[in-house]
Amino acid sequence: MEDLKKLEIIMAKSVEEQVEDIFKGELKKLKVKYFTKTEPINPSIDNALKKGPSKANKDGGNFPDIKVFLETQNQRRIPVMIEVKGLKNKLIKLDKSKNIDQSTAAVTGYAVNGAVHYAKVVLQHSDYEEVIAVGLNGYKKPDGSLETEFQAFYLSRNNELYPKLLDDVTDFSLFKETNLEHLVDLLDKVNLSEEELEKLKKEAESSLEKSIQKIHQSLYDDVILKPLLNTDQKLYLFCGLIMAALPIKDVANLTPADLKGNKSARNNDGLTLYTRIEEFLKDRGTSDEKRQIILNLLGNIFNNSTLYSPTNGESKLRNLYTQVLNDIIPHFNSNLHLDFTGKIFNKLSEWANISTDLVNDVVLTPRYVTNLMAQLAQTSKDSYVLDSAMGSAGFLVSALEIMLQDAKDSISDQEALQEKIKKIKSEQICGVEILDTIFMLAVMNMVLVGDGSSNLQHSDSLRNPINFPATVFLLNPPYSADGKGFNFVEQALSKMQKGFACVLIQESAGAGNGGGYPKKILKKSSLVASIKMPVDLFSGKASVQTAIYLFEAGKPHNQDNLVTFVDFSEDGYTRMNRRKSGQDVNLRDTDDAKGRYAELVARILNKKTSTAYFTEANGKLIRDTISLTGKDWTFSQHAKPDTEPTLEDFRKTVKNYLSWKLSEIIQKESNSLGKEVEILNKPCSWRDFPLTSLFEIANTESILKSQILPSEIGIPYLTAKEGDNSIASYAVEDNNLRKDKGHCVFIGGKTLVVSFQESDFYSNDSHNLTLHLKERKDSLKEDLGLFLAGAVYKSLKPKYSWGNSISFKKIQKDTVSLPVKDNGSPDWDYMEAFIRAIKELIVTEVVKTLNKVSKPLNR
Repeated sequence: MEDLKKLEIIMAKSVEEQVEDIFKGELKKLKVKYFTKTEPINPSIDNALKKGPSKANKDGGNFPDIKVFLETQNQRRIPVMIEVKGLKNKLIKLDKSKNIDQSTAAVTGYAVNGAVHYAKVVLQHSDYEEVIAVGLNGYKKPDGSLETEFQAFYLSRNNELYPKLLDDVTDFSLFKETNLEHLVDLLDKVNLSEEELEKLKKEAESSLEKSIQKIHQSLYDDVILKPLLNTDQKLYLFCGLIMAALPIKDVANLTPADLKGNKSARNNDGLTLYTRIEEFLKDRGTSDEKRQIILNLLGNIFNNSTLYSPTNGESKLRNLYTQVLNDIIPHFNSNLHLDFTGKIFNKLSEWANISTDLVNDVVLTPRYVTNLMAQLAQTSKDSYVLDSAMGSAGFLVSALEIMLQDAKDSISDQEALQEKIKKIKSEQICGVEILDTIFMLAVMNMVLVGDGSSNLQHSDSLRNPINFPATVFLLNPPYSADGKGFNFVEQALSKMQKGFACVLIQESAGAGNGGGYPKKILKKSSLVASIKMPVDLFSGKASVQTAIYLFEAGKPHNQDNLVTFVDFSEDGYTRMNRRKSGQDVNLRDTDDAKGRYAELVARILNKKTSTAYFTEANGKLIRDTISLTGKDWTFSQHAKPDTEPTLEDFRKTVKNYLSWKLSEIIQKESNSLGKEVEILNKPCSWRDFPLTSLFEIANTESILKSQILPSEIGIPYLTAKEGDNSIASYAVEDNNLRKDKGHCVFIGGKTLVVSFQESDFYSNDSHNLTLHLKERKDSLKEDLGLFLAGAVYKSLKPKYSWGNSISFKKIQKDTVSLPVKDNGSPDWDYMEAFIRAIKELIVTEVVKTLNKVSKPLNR
């Protein structure tokens, strides 16, 4: 036992100094010059380590255990930050996402984590483009010998400071002068994968959201500022502070210490920030007109004495600027091309409506959708991209990212590449926005991502058509516009000679609700694809069924052309609407969303796929022709649904009905279990019947909720709701209100719910329908009624949904599939027996469950 204790003491004692000496010896042997903890390298690196936050997240004071400065014959200079530890399992620590943990505990306790921290500090606070981080660790083994560990990571601005493991660097041998060219070759091959890049974007967006929320919360909680700034002004203040904090060529960065808290109207923190913003816009080459738009909106805010006057020696502006500098600016020092102002807009509008929000259909498209659409439109470095209702320019940001990446991948000459990048930003993207405040957001957005604001126009694109040679048109139009927004699409496509247009629009606009615009579009352009999107795509902002329509410009649609229809309503994401949560909570990949989006692009562009979520075999993809009327563009119009109800369809209908009547059913049925279930296995023939041949169809009365007197029992009050047999509440009977007759099938029109109603009822909406069976108009009983409800729902569901509601006129052409006798007439007896058998099965399941978990029911 005593020996075991001694061994534990030996193993637990840090051997950090020994490990450091061993590796310093290796560097000496290789003739690689190193610098000790306090020994300076050069002013740039030394100042960066002093300025950057320490490992304990305090101001300044970073002291790597060892430093190396590599310099190749071609003057390529690479700092190396080395951290040493001396205990077992102290080489590296990863977080839950398998990233190198950068928490305070991790960077102070683990070698690699500390080295990566130092490397990031150098990159963020100096002009060096690349740094190598090396973690060294050692520990005593049970036999007393020393075990050492070595791991190296490469961080660069090109790779967004993401640490990439250098598998081939397992010791210091490649740091030797004669091996440096080989090391550089290895570094030049280190690039972020698409997966890593997408992961970085999501993490950056989530972190940005949380930082915005944190700052806005401080504004919201401040009793002085809360009534001082409306939501628009908070948005402008955010953006202005960001511009003030970004670097300007040949000008020192603005620090919090530069904001002195002066009270003078001619010398104060607001004026200092305003002047800095003006210089920033000039430095970015923003035109005089756009610069003035921004400065006019910011002027009154930064000239507010409440904001610039000091309290206890510090102004509100200085406090906010410090928060922006620490929490927001790090997200802008990258090439990730996030929709910055769109993200800020959406986050702030969760607290209060932006003045232009909702009324003007300002619902910004999520980044993963703008990226999808830019890919579907085959955006490349040579594209000319137009968005004629651009909002915060989210589509243009996504297109810009693809165009720049394509240029970098295909142009090797650096001078030619820079010329192409300049042309892309200044000539090849164009956006138009009519709303003042939203246009300002777009301008700031493009300025912040590198200034692609040259071709942004503050105008009404419908009244003042844009003269721009677009080959890619991307749009999420205001749905309140003519043709649900198809007027924008028709106008743009009429001017395009070639290329593709990709539009996110209300799905019903392609099913007859788009005015005459879809028909006009087909005369000059071809519909390539129709994609049914998730109904909760704009969760928390709008609830509307949308679709993406993809067109090829300059080619009139031939009615023999095959169009690809995809049911993308299940895209792999689970969405929530927790107001104060970030994207990591409100948007979660729960079913391979990444794979589904990649497959969708591949299917539409006829490329090879590695997954099979959307195929003709499973009914999620259809290739079919359309008419030239422009009224049959939706997926459901081309789906060939199986209208013959299955056992599971009827089980669902019956379970819904029994959920509010279960106790009565158990009492009546539980003594005769097992008598009729064999009918479920009995084969039968089915036939489609026009609904009008079987039912008298009528619209329900429209009784407002305010007209009824609620009651615990009484007349059922029906709405188009799922569950509870469509009963929202009960009402006292009022002879002045007209009831709808019971013994019928009830259809909730707008959302398509179907239920059996035995008793008379009130209904909230005249769009709802009643179906009374002609043969049993006033005596349709429960069992047959439930069967008919299930069969009708199965037949109608593929055709109707929110945004494409059923109506009295539409249902006249619909059919229902029912079991028939040998003579072809409906087999009512079979239907009733079928439902009784399902009841018995469900009751059996319930009784068995109740017997397991509780005492018998006492009636």
